[in-house]
Amino acid sequence: MPPLSSNKPIYGHTFGLAGIINVAATSLMLHKQRLAPTINLVRPDPECDHDHVGEGSRAVDFDLAVSLSFAFGSQTSAVAVGAAA
Repeated sequence: MPPLSSNKPIYGHTFGLAGIINVAATSLMLHKQRLAPTINLVRPDPECDHDHVGEGSRAVDFDLAVSLSFAFGSQTSAVAVGAAA
């Protein structure tokens, strides 16, 4: 299962900018080959089997990432970002 992180706890709700900030952050993580942590994630639910990045940034080797944004009014966007060859 791929690791999950979130940058919303860092910026809060930026309303109309949330999607573009998320894509920019995802692109930067892909470029740097490092996942940003979900700040303030202290104790994930032990019954949740996802690999949450909460202990600090994590070095990874990946060439594809997905940026998901969920907004008011059930507006959702998904952007797949790939590394340049």
